[in-house]
Amino acid sequence: ILKDITEKIEVELKNNTKLWQATLDAIGESIFLIDLDHKILQCNRATLDILGKSNYSEIIGHSCWELVHGTSGPVEWCPVKRMLESGHREATIRQLNGRWVEISADPVFNDEGEITGAVHIITDITQRKLAELKSIESEKRFRNIFESIPIGLHVYKLNSDGQLVFIDANPTADKILNADNKQFIGKTIEEAFPPLINTDIPERYKNIAKEGNTWKWDQVNYKDEKIIGAYEVFAFQTNPGFMVTSFHDITERIEAAKTIRESEKKYRQLIEDSLEGVWVIDENANTTLVNPS
Repeated sequence: ILKDITEKIEVELKNNTKLWQATLDAIGESIFLIDLDHKILQCNRATLDILGKSNYSEIIGHSCWELVHGTSGPVEWCPVKRMLESGHREATIRQLNGRWVEISADPVFNDEGEITGAVHIITDITQRKLAELKSIESEKRFRNIFESIPIGLHVYKLNSDGQLVFIDANPTADKILNADNKQFIGKTIEEAFPPLINTDIPERYKNIAKEGNTWKWDQVNYKDEKIIGAYEVFAFQTNPGFMVTSFHDITERIEAAKTIRESEKKYRQLIEDSLEGVWVIDENANTTLVNPS
């Protein structure tokens, strides 16, 4: 018994085609199938939007370079051209109709493993790109502040193994320490500043990077073969796993205070040894010093 099922097959094929088209149209990215001559065989609704077209007839049968790039042939960086040469997925990021897009091409193989065409995908990444550009601009502003601020800054990163690693410093840090801080990049805090090993500073810094606390030292005395001085230090977390120490040299201030104390001591001794009576009062008439005489 013979039965003509041609019509049934045609209906099934038509239904399958509709199903695939509906599936493609539900995807937000522009997707189109092209042959080896770069002719577009099928595309989804998102392709109409990203190429600024209103009807599929304006796309199907046309070359992708004609619609995407407005040229008479493949551009030098064409991902399809590169894909045909490499045999695997190729992608690039470009601007298209005022948008930032990622353009990719994936090979389509037949049963013999030969490339018969490509799936061309155009993804609108405008928002992501704008966020990246904004981040870059923000980082530039931060870098300008970081490099011009008149306080020494050291930046550390806490690695997963618990080691606190020196990753950056500003120019003021070089001036304050009279040393090129780039020599410390990539070193642990103990390797960069060995005298700190015998203090609680490394552990406090690690805790700050991990937990987000802050800490202030009114005076940290430091001395090694190249750096010597007294510093006021403030440490704080910038992001989880990262921390910064700000510092300035207070060596001169300490020396000045020492000189004043010594002068006061000499002054007091002179008064104490005077044969004449000396009575010192402040601006509120309070007695501050009376010598034995």
